[in-house]
Amino acid sequence: RILALLVHDAKPHTISDVGKTLGISFETVQEKVTAVTFTTIDPANAQIHIANTALRRFISERLADRKPGIQKLLIKRLLQSPDSDDAVLQLPQYLEEAAQFQDLLTLLTPDHILQVLERSQTLSRVDDAVHRGFRGAERLGRDPDLLRFGIQRCVIGELAASNVWESEVGALSSLGRDAEAL
Repeated sequence: RILALLVHDAKPHTISDVGKTLGISFETVQEKVTAVTFTTIDPANAQIHIANTALRRFISERLADRKPGIQKLLIKRLLQSPDSDDAVLQLPQYLEEAAQFQDLLTLLTPDHILQVLERSQTLSRVDDAVHRGFRGAERLGRDPDLLRFGIQRCVIGELAASNVWESEVGALSSLGRDAEAL
């Protein structure tokens, strides 16, 4: 189960994180990971690493049948603290990957989108969440949600474009090229 978690979740995992997610002790995780020759534990942050991407891909293919169970565990862990940064920022991705589109659309309220912006401080994470919602609405054939996420995508596009213009104006102005900035 430890290997399945490590290969089916792109997020880096610590010994403690793996133990909490799988419901096993810190000592057991450390013992199992150190017994395997192709995993290492970074002493600086206790993150577990698999030797290389080819091996990670191979293990992922061999343990493909365990992916749905791992996804459910990850979603369950995030739902235990729904207001945490991890839950706000990662839950949309996990719900989409697990094909839980109804839950995804329920989660992606305007308030949640705002929380994504506040916690990530970047439009790209908001855009990602909105795209996930749009794809989920497409899969479920939910026209009102398609409209909602479509409008949100347009607004994000406009905000991103205006931000570029503000940056350009600021750069030109700082270079003393005020006429071009206007």
